Amino acid sequence: MSHYHFIKCCCFQLCNIFRTHEMEIDQCLLESLPLGQRQRLVKRMRCEQIKAYYEREKAFQKQEGFLKKLKHGKSQKVHFNLADMIQDAIIHHDDKEALRLLKEGADPHTAVSSGGSLLHLCARYDNAFIAEILIDRGVNVNHQDEDFWTPMHIACACDNPDIVLLLVLAGANVLLQDVNGNIPLDYAVEGTESSSILLTYLDESGVDLTSLRQMKLQRPLSMLTDVKHFLSGGGNVDEKNDEGVTLLHMACASGYKEVVSLLLEHGGDLNIADNQYWTPLHLAAKYGQTNLVKLLLMHQANPNLLNCNEEKPSDIAASEFIEEMLLKAEVAWEERVKEHLSLPALASEEPYEEILHDLPPLSSKLSPLVLPIAKQDSMLEKDIMFKDVTKGLCKRQSHDSIPENATMNGPTKPEQVKLMPPAPSDDLATLSELNDGSLLYEIQKRFGNNQIYSTEKLIK
Repeated sequence: MSHYHFIKCCCFQLCNIFRTHEMEIDQCLLESLPLGQRQRLVKRMRCEQIKAYYEREKAFQKQEGFLKKLKHGKSQKVHFNLADMIQDAIIHHDDKEALRLLKEGADPHTAVSSGGSLLHLCARYDNAFIAEILIDRGVNVNHQDEDFWTPMHIACACDNPDIVLLLVLAGANVLLQDVNGNIPLDYAVEGTESSSILLTYLDESGVDLTSLRQMKLQRPLSMLTDVKHFLSGGGNVDEKNDEGVTLLHMACASGYKEVVSLLLEHGGDLNIADNQYWTPLHLAAKYGQTNLVKLLLMHQANPNLLNCNEEKPSDIAASEFIEEMLLKAEVAWEERVKEHLSLPALASEEPYEEILHDLPPLSSKLSPLVLPIAKQDSMLEKDIMFKDVTKGLCKRQSHDSIPENATMNGPTKPEQVKLMPPAPSDDLATLSELNDGSLLYEIQKRFGNNQIYSTEKLIK
């Protein structure tokens, strides 16, 4: 046997021993191999070790992994509410997913935002297939949300004629009114297919559109008459119902300007809030009553009040114009509040330089405690100078033969003043007590004796 075959047999033998004796090998046999063969053998053995380790870990994970997840309560799956999932499916027209969710137990009567139904959502996103499924499952075609909008109102406003036709065939009431007193036809654009479907249906049903419009115009007049009768009978203009709603709330939401004006004339509270903290301005802004928003702001309605959702009227405005108007009113209101708060503060401050122009001329007997001594000296000096110059002008006018107009228009020179000699005790250092009071007294005395003059009087 050649040397090469001998080494190969040794390696094979060592590998078998390694596999059958739990990854252990005789060190003597290993050292009998050449260095190159030994390195390759060790590398091969290491690969076998890693492979065996990986297989053991994999088996262990299969046995213990599920129990470990249950023990720690960890789950890799995210579960969504069926109601949220079916709404998303309707919006994205995923009809197959919507049917699956309904089959798995999703409630077709699920309420959506603003008190609407899934049928409202179908009318908004023109999903006629799911709308038909929901109608077959008993969803109310006349369900009204918090603004009294039916699915028909939404379908007409969005001009989705397939939904309009489906609702008409399902027996929807096309004369139901929303909070503003509008029927679905009022939101359908003239000349559109949705409008044509409704007009045809109303004509076939024998509805007189002329009388319908007259009835709509008659509603504000009827409310105005009722409110006048109520107020003349001594009714409380701010009387609330069980929900805290007043007549002013109703009139502002409906856009009845004459009723609102009448209530304001009788002292209606502009900022009165219902049980949900909605003010008349909130309702006028939400329902797009531009003229009423202007009227309420003109009567100083507070635009910064918050409702139960922490919303100002500008946050729920129906149009950008109303929002802009309310934002300007908020700034003006804040400025007005700041000015009102600053008045007492201004009155409490010492009127030094801010309101000096409103003060009368100060006399030479000014109390030293009113102003700082430096400011008192300046004022006394100006006061005496003004009096001296005035005396000189009066004396000059009485003896001068020049006409009065010429005297007033021509330049005048102040009277020349002759300084008096200093008094023997003019040295302030000789005073027994030198403080603000005594110093001011001595200065005032020297002013009175013409012993101290300002630079303006010393004109040579």
